[in-house]
Amino acid sequence: PGEEARLVVEVSNAGASKHGYRDSCCIWGGITRGIELEATPETFIDDAWGRGDFDAKCADVRVTVCGPARDGWTVRASVTPASGGATAVGTAPIAADGETRVRVPLADFRPWDPEHPNLYCARIELLAPDGTVAHVRTERFGIRKLEVRGRDFYLNGRPFFIRGVG
Repeated sequence: PGEEARLVVEVSNAGASKHGYRDSCCIWGGITRGIELEATPETFIDDAWGRGDFDAKCADVRVTVCGPARDGWTVRASVTPASGGATAVGTAPIAADGETRVRVPLADFRPWDPEHPNLYCARIELLAPDGTVAHVRTERFGIRKLEVRGRDFYLNGRPFFIRGVG
């Protein structure tokens, strides 16, 4: 309050919308759906996402940090099964090229499949050089492995049968 603020608006439907298929795949002009405003510190998490490495039984968290001060800054990812369980933590210094990768081994490994739609929640923290938390994001993701072997389709190393049309 009382200080100058900069507001940056990006209008893009390149990413999937939380409002459904029609809003995420059609090209519209202008701002046509809900808007989120987020106050961030000068150095902040611009983008973050998680995915699993099935074979290594670990989470692979990718983070893009923006801002002028990055020396001595780190990213900490705390990954927990969404249904509860042991939390695994990994840290990495901010990468010079912009995208930081944090690999987190998961002792409590729960792969995703249609019968067991296990998800993980990653709490991603941007840590200043003094160790204080400057910015936080959370992301949910599942871990699965899809393969084709000959004419067969495999999910998580087991044959998987799909029936579909179109």
